[in-house]
Amino acid sequence: MNDGPLDHGQQPRTIVYGVVGGLALALIMQTWFGILQGNFAINALAIGLSIAATVGLINGFVSLIGPAGIAIGAALTMLIGNPIASLNQPKEFLAGSWGDIGQFFVPGAAVTLLRVLWYFPDAPLAPQWWVLSAWLVVGIALILVGHVIAHRKAQAAAH
Repeated sequence: MNDGPLDHGQQPRTIVYGVVGGLALALIMQTWFGILQGNFAINALAIGLSIAATVGLINGFVSLIGPAGIAIGAALTMLIGNPIASLNQPKEFLAGSWGDIGQFFVPGAAVTLLRVLWYFPDAPLAPQWWVLSAWLVVGIALILVGHVIAHRKAQAAAH
């Protein structure tokens, strides 16, 4: 339950959601449906990092500006990131540099990471891991900044 801007549980919950979501989705997709290939732990880590990056970003915006942050986070990931993520086709099929730009958003980096893990395990993976990690760090930083701002406002109101 979110207790408002001073709720200090958002950072741990972001990580917990990523871990639980990554394990659950990898378990379902790899063992039950047989969709995923390769190492279960690496697949779960990649899915979990993707979830944590998205959750962290949305929680960060909510921490900064309140419930309207959900719309900003959703717009950034779903309305901007998804269309240029190259989910269903190679990034080279998108016009201009949009496919390359899409790889710097969570959906693009996540799909490319999982695609490479499953089908091209010897290909370089560092860029996707770094992009997802950076989004997670940005989200946690936004959460912390939001907490500091809310704490200062609460202290100012108390005096």
